[in-house]
Amino acid sequence: MKNVLQYTILGLLNHQALTGYEIYKSFSEVIGEIWSAKHSQIYNELKKLLESEHIFISDVDETSKVTKKIYRITPLGQKTLHHWIETADEEENNKDPFAIKVYFYDYLKAEEKKNLLVSKQTYKLEKLSYLESIFKSLDSTKDAQHIRILKKAILREQAYIDWLDFCLSDI
Repeated sequence: MKNVLQYTILGLLNHQALTGYEIYKSFSEVIGEIWSAKHSQIYNELKKLLESEHIFISDVDETSKVTKKIYRITPLGQKTLHHWIETADEEENNKDPFAIKVYFYDYLKAEEKKNLLVSKQTYKLEKLSYLESIFKSLDSTKDAQHIRILKKAILREQAYIDWLDFCLSDI
């Protein structure tokens, strides 16, 4: 397997059995700060993981209007996950469309550059504040995984804000 999304799903299921919706919710919450996935992507990967016998459906909950499959990791899935954690060294994705705009924005007037940068800075400051509020609410004895991920996200946002300050000082 080479797909980080599959490993992320295996990691979630290694922690506990989950429905597809619960896996999706994890991506819209904390994991979404470092890895994003659409609903359809998650269900496609669940299908592949089922076919490759890395996960299985342990139960089906039919108590609500929607039938919910409960997924669990198999010993093969655990072995694959542990091997990936111990050995994988992926390149980080550093695509940043906004940075490309800044790279080419020399033809803009100073005020237009400033407005562009300040707008992005405002967004990043709000996001940083949001992440810090979540971080402060976590319990270090229960939320170690979330704390590590949020700290990375906080540092990423702070570095971006520092870069925006640098760009603004150059106008």
